[in-house]
Amino acid sequence: MQALPMVASLASTGMGIFGGLMEGQGQQAAYAHRAAQAERQRQAALVQADQTSSSLQNELAETLGNINAIRASSGVMHESPTGLAIDARESKESDRQRRIKVGNIKSQAQQLWEDQKYYAYAGDQAMRSSMFGTFGRALSSLSGLGGRFGSTGY
Repeated sequence: MQALPMVASLASTGMGIFGGLMEGQGQQAAYAHRAAQAERQRQAALVQADQTSSSLQNELAETLGNINAIRASSGVMHESPTGLAIDARESKESDRQRRIKVGNIKSQAQQLWEDQKYYAYAGDQAMRSSMFGTFGRALSSLSGLGGRFGSTGY
């Protein structure tokens, strides 16, 4: 009759090990999902940065074209010192705004990359922690079995 409690205790220990490992796998999968989300968001941010840069460059070209058209209709040459100064000022201001906007978007993309790395690391750590904790509890449980059933010859 001593065998039944021992078998039940071993089964309980085995189920505890299995449950602990499944918990770790679940946590790892959740972190992997978050990492994949962060990567998709990062890729979208990089595309947005390129689109923003391109759009602002097109706006500058249109603005300079409009300025030159207005000046030409007034009979002022594009290559005049004033025209060149206006073009330079517009270009400088537009480039500054473009660098700021694109830089902000790329900064967000960098943060998403850091998030992705963290989630991958956290998933690995969750699995390791689950494994060590589960096996530690299993060893503790099994060592308790030796004390309870050791005197009967099992």
